Amino acid sequence: MIDPFIIYLLYKHPELAPWIILAGMILTGFNIPISEDLLIVLGGVWSASFVPHKAIHIWLCLFIGAYLADMVAYWTGRLLGKKLLVWRFFKDIITEQRLEKIHKFYDKYGLFSFLIGRFIPFGVRNCLFISAGMGKMTFKRFLLIDGIASFVSTSVGFSIIYFLDRRYHFGKHLQDLLDYISGYDKVLIIIVAGCAAIFGTIFFIRHKLKKKIRNKQQEKPLPIEAHQFNSVSDDL
Repeated sequence: MIDPFIIYLLYKHPELAPWIILAGMILTGFNIPISEDLLIVLGGVWSASFVPHKAIHIWLCLFIGAYLADMVAYWTGRLLGKKLLVWRFFKDIITEQRLEKIHKFYDKYGLFSFLIGRFIPFGVRNCLFISAGMGKMTFKRFLLIDGIASFVSTSVGFSIIYFLDRRYHFGKHLQDLLDYISGYDKVLIIIVAGCAAIFGTIFFIRHKLKKKIRNKQQEKPLPIEAHQFNSVSDDL
C-alpha cells in the first residue's frame, strides 16, 4: 500500500522528488514495507523524464538514503541482538537458518557479500545488515564496506534505469497512465481508505482472537503426573 502512495506523491510533487525518495529509502531500514529497488527505478525514471535538472540530487538521495537505512538496520541488530528472532515484526525475515547462511557467506566472500547482498530483495538485504550488527562487526568496518556497496548498487541501478528511460521513454508512458488515473483521485482515495479499514479491522480481530486463545491456554490447569499423584496419596 505504501509504494503506490510514493508514486502518487512523486507525480503530484515532482520538485520534491529527491526528498520523497530520501525519506522512502531511510524508512526501508526500519523494515517498513517499501521496495528499495522500486525507489531506485522511480529515481531513474523521474530523473530522465520528469525533473532532469534534479537528476544529481535524486541520485545523491538514493545513495545517502540507502547508506542511512543500512546503518539503521546495523544498529537494530547491534542493540537488540537475538531478541529480534522472537519479535513478530522481524521473525519472518530474520531466522536462525538465514543468519547462519549469511554468516557463512560473509566469512567466505567478505566485501563481495555486501555488494551482492545489496542486489537481493525479499528481506535478504536488511537481514545482511542486521546480522552484521548482531555479529558485533565494528561500526567503522561496516561504514567502509557498506559505503562502497551502497555507492555501487545505487549508482549501477540508477544509471541503468536512467539511460533506458532516455532511450525508450518509459516515463512518458507512465505519465500518460498517471494523468488518466488522476482523474479518479477521489475514487482511488475512497478505495484505498476502504481497503485499509477492512484489512485493519481483520488484523485487529485476529490479534484479539489470538490473544484470547493464548490467555485461555495459559489458564488451563497443568495435568498431574501419575508419580506426583502417588506421592500426594502417600503423604495423606
